[in-house]
Amino acid sequence: MQRACTNCASGPAKIVGHADLYVHSFLDADVIHKCRACGRLWTRHNLGGNTFEWTAANSAAGSLVP
Repeated sequence: MQRACTNCASGPAKIVGHADLYVHSFLDADVIHKCRACGRLWTRHNLGGNTFEWTAANSAAGSLVP
């Protein structure tokens, strides 16, 4: 995988993460996003309300979006 883009190096935040992330797959109640710029995968977990936790994701996790 190539180096993380500037936005991924800073880490995603809030509900959107950053402008280059799109929904890639679903894992239980979490959403896995992929970065158009660098290909990094991130798992977004809703902690309640408008609070989200972002963690680096494994490429084999989740079910692909049809």
